[in-house]
Amino acid sequence: MLEDIINKSYTVRQHPASRIICKDGFSISVQAGPCIYCTPRFFTYTLEKSEMEILPYTTVELGFPSEKPTEDIMKYAEDPESPTESVYGYVPVDLVRKLIKYHGGEVGEQENTPINRLDFILFEMP
Repeated sequence: MLEDIINKSYTVRQHPASRIICKDGFSISVQAGPCIYCTPRFFTYTLEKSEMEILPYTTVELGFPSEKPTEDIMKYAEDPESPTESVYGYVPVDLVRKLIKYHGGEVGEQENTPINRLDFILFEMP
């Protein structure tokens, strides 16, 4: 799922985000797109498709982990005093891969409940 997030484009829609679930039970929200704490943040408008496109992402936004993440991720926390209730902005993708590997790898995903905010829905690139 992480590779899907960093290698696909997003179009603005109301849609719940997903959480990556790891083998040991650890889970975390991972997002990227316009208006998300990630890079690049800009987007382009494709006239032929009438779609906004952006990829690939080099940093992503993490949020609300099921337990305190590793120290190399903690330095990105907006609220280090509440690590499971915090957002982690502009986290390098390689650190996210390392975090997922530390927890045994990805085994699935779970849809989050929308929280009255604008989220992004994936669409396949040609």
